[in-house]
Amino acid sequence: MGMGTYRVLSNLEAREREFYQEALKRSRKNVPWAEFEEFAFGMGSPLYTHRTSHIDVLGDPLYQALKRMWLDLGVKQGLIAVEKRKQSKTDVQRRSQSGSRQATNQRNSSENRKLAASDSLAGSHS
Repeated sequence: MGMGTYRVLSNLEAREREFYQEALKRSRKNVPWAEFEEFAFGMGSPLYTHRTSHIDVLGDPLYQALKRMWLDLGVKQGLIAVEKRKQSKTDVQRRSQSGSRQATNQRNSSENRKLAASDSLAGSHS
């Protein structure tokens, strides 16, 4: 178990701890993804017991641990594609700007060649 697992377990009530342990067993058994989803996030889940809003649920360490297990299970079963490297908005913007800069540089280079050629032609005729 990783450190995150201990942190999750130490903050759980008894019912939630049992539920978490059962989720781990099911995840390790590689139960079908949809079955795990129904177990983890269905109406029988203790996630909704003492939480009054979806924000409370989304911020809960139990929810985050179950979500991580659910996603890992989906990847393991080939139902979720794994991204090679996450791209941040900054990476995408940088790449976009770089591509646009390259196109501008190519245009300018081409125009400079044309100007140089016309200058040399103009210089040879004078």
